[in-house]
Amino acid sequence: MNSATKMQNRFHLLTLCVLVFVCAWPLAGFAESLVSTVDRNELTVNQTLRLTVTYDAQANTSALDTSTLASDFDILGISPQTSSSTTMVNGVTQSTVTTRWSIVLAPKREGPLTIPSFSLGAAKSQPININVLGAAQSPSVDAVTQPLAVSVSVEPEQVYEEQQAILTVQLVISQRLTDLGGSQLAIDGGEIVPLGQQTFQQLDNGIATQVVELRYAIFPEKAGTITIPQLRYTGRLGGRRSLFDAFGMNGEQVIARSQPVSITVLPRVEKPNAQWLPSKSVTLTEEWSGAVDRWQVGQPLTRTVTVRTDQQRSARVPPLPTQQEGEGLKRYQDQPKLDDESSDKGIVGIRVESAALVPSQPGELLLPEVRLPWFNTESEVWEEAILPARMVMILPGSGQSSEEQEPVMEDQAGSTPASEFVTVSGPSAAYWKIATAVLGIIAAVLSFLMVRLRRELNRLQRQLAAGHTGDRVAAYQSESQAWVELQQQLKRPVSVNTRTALHTWLRCALKAESSDSLHTLAVRSGDDRLVSLVAAMDRMLFHNHGEVNSSELASTVSELRTALASKSSVQMSQDEGLPPLYPK
Repeated sequence: MNSATKMQNRFHLLTLCVLVFVCAWPLAGFAESLVSTVDRNELTVNQTLRLTVTYDAQANTSALDTSTLASDFDILGISPQTSSSTTMVNGVTQSTVTTRWSIVLAPKREGPLTIPSFSLGAAKSQPININVLGAAQSPSVDAVTQPLAVSVSVEPEQVYEEQQAILTVQLVISQRLTDLGGSQLAIDGGEIVPLGQQTFQQLDNGIATQVVELRYAIFPEKAGTITIPQLRYTGRLGGRRSLFDAFGMNGEQVIARSQPVSITVLPRVEKPNAQWLPSKSVTLTEEWSGAVDRWQVGQPLTRTVTVRTDQQRSARVPPLPTQQEGEGLKRYQDQPKLDDESSDKGIVGIRVESAALVPSQPGELLLPEVRLPWFNTESEVWEEAILPARMVMILPGSGQSSEEQEPVMEDQAGSTPASEFVTVSGPSAAYWKIATAVLGIIAAVLSFLMVRLRRELNRLQRQLAAGHTGDRVAAYQSESQAWVELQQQLKRPVSVNTRTALHTWLRCALKAESSDSLHTLAVRSGDDRLVSLVAAMDRMLFHNHGEVNSSELASTVSELRTALASKSSVQMSQDEGLPPLYPK
């Protein structure tokens, strides 16, 4: 083979290598890659960060395993998204598909943390180091002005089994937050009863803060130690909830966590022939459906005995001891009624036992005392709630005399004195007794229902009496009437009456609850000017600082009313700034 042939073969081989490289080089660009990025590498323990994981190919949105994040982070939300694009270069069309996961993370503790690497097929991302500062370590955030803070307290810290303890959770909000929510409270070895939620404002080092207070009653079920776990609450900072952004999703999420709290539970103190009933106080009362001093034979009266236990549930109240009345009395026992009344001080358990009593003979009748043993959690000794015994006089039945009820005495000759009447017995007397018993039961049931109805009416009257006048106006007054009243007040200098009229109109216009504060309603309206004017009004009225221009306030609420009129009631319900924290 000559040199020219060798040179030609080498040229062909070099050309083939170049062609192979040129063909393989575009394929190298199609190698799948997985990349992790974060929006910040340093944050405080009360802040969140956004992790973005990008995969440059088509993938199932559930294919990414995020379980490795759980050891150091709380995952507040995952938003998967798949996008595609098409490009044309020199007449050649290329299509690319990208799968992206946007993950909101909240650190569980301070110090250096690591976002681990992820794997998807042959692709693998790189780990990312994160530095988490304490709330007071941040150079730009003062601990007093944290957007959201939470504190937990329990009273008392040492209780007996089944004794009530009050858990108080306070959320302190120093900046405008939306989408406020939190984890559901759950503990092992105890029952939790929500007592209510209230919202109020307070000054903290000269800074106006909003406080959301949640209260729970906790009843431990066994001796030992019960731990209230760490509670987590989140909110969105800076999200503008307005007419054009009903969901306010463009703000940064903040998070607040409480410290765990422990309760020491002492064992129950046993007493022979007594069921365990720990309480602050126990009382027994009785009611009668009629006049006991005019009680007649065959007349049914309903005796209702009510047991009230302070700081205890009605389900824990044992049945009252069985009454041992004399032979001249018949008892028709009704089913007991259980009810629990809750307040900020805890639970009041109420057990009601009723019985229809029908006397069968005249004379003295002894109603024995009722005793209910219970354990006093304050003095830590056993006590007894007592309903004293009473003696009543049963009168003869209608149309009968005392002599008719006494047995007939014959003289020595066996004849009946002319002045005596013989009581006749027979089938008609038996029918009369049966009819009397049936009527007695019906009368007892009706009397019991009347007592229950009267008690419910009294309770409703007390609730109505405890309500505020402004609440009643907001409940029954139309939006147009409230608007007319507000316009009349705005023609005068700003006063407490102006604030009340504005509060009433906002409740009607936003269809809000009567417990919502004026500040909450102003935030919910989405109008920043109104929020500022309300804050200025409160400073002027309650702190004698600054002033508010009534004409500016009038123009602001007029523009707000026009904007609200263009929204449907469905959209308005989505604008609520602070949804209820209790799960449905």
